[in-house]
Amino acid sequence: MDDPELVQRIVSRLGNAASVNDLIMEICETRGLSWSEAEALVHRVEAEQEQAIAGRRFPLLFVIALGIFFGGLALVVYDSYVLISLLETDLRTAFDSLDTLTHLRFIFDVGIAPITGIAAGAAMMLGSLVGMRRAWTPLLDHWLEAKDGQ
Repeated sequence: MDDPELVQRIVSRLGNAASVNDLIMEICETRGLSWSEAEALVHRVEAEQEQAIAGRRFPLLFVIALGIFFGGLALVVYDSYVLISLLETDLRTAFDSLDTLTHLRFIFDVGIAPITGIAAGAAMMLGSLVGMRRAWTPLLDHWLEAKDGQ
């Protein structure tokens, strides 16, 4: 019943992150289907062709996730270095004088920025790993199904 050309066009448009509503409207206009029929068709093709759609989206998602991961890693490394050097120099001199509380307050005031950077970098890395998992899962499932089928 499904036209292979239409299925391929749906997969292609969904793989290129097209708006689902725009795609449904296009199908309604070109094929003369009602909105609910076209919507059901798009959702069915989306479910059946999940691996093909994920395969089209994979390169972009992977590059974005990898960039965010390394950006977060750089943020964690840099801010850790800044925090450690701050603590090393200020703690070494803080206990040599009577102004210990002043030095500890300075460390807290200045040290909050690197701590925030470390937390933000860790969140970026975690979010990137979740994004990479979403990109890899359909492809790995497809690969395992193909391997089991042999």
